[in-house]
Order: sequence, then structure tokens, then C-alpha cells
Amino acid sequence: MLKATVIKHFGTQAATAKFLNISPPAVHYWEEVIPERQALKLDRTTHGALVYDEAYYPTHSQTNPTVLSTEVA
Repeated sequence: MLKATVIKHFGTQAATAKFLNISPPAVHYWEEVIPERQALKLDRTTHGALVYDEAYYPTHSQTNPTVLSTEVA
């Protein structure tokens, strides 16, 4: 999931941080692709508005696909 997409959805980095219950600096320091844990949380909590795309996290999902399914459950 791309940082720009997430921030566009919420409007600001501060609003994104508040929704995720994390600090605004945490959002600021995200790279272009946000952390997988946050992407999974956003996929679940935005009811399809923001969608997790495993293509952005190939190492994790290809090396241990069961971990991903456990995190989502």
C-alpha cells in the first residue's frame, strides 16, 4: 500500500496517525510503501476503501505465506 494513497484517503498525516493510533512522526517516516502491518490493518478497518496488495510485500508473502494469513485472522 502506498503512503500517498493512505494520506490522500485521510487528508493529512496527522489524521492517518490518529486513525491508526500511532504517532504522526511514525507516519512521517514511512517509506513510499507503508509497513505491511499497517497496510493489513487499513485493509480491515476501511472496509475496502484501502486495499492490501501483496505485490508490495513480495518477500514476506512468498517466503512464508502462512504468517500473512495468521496476521489477518
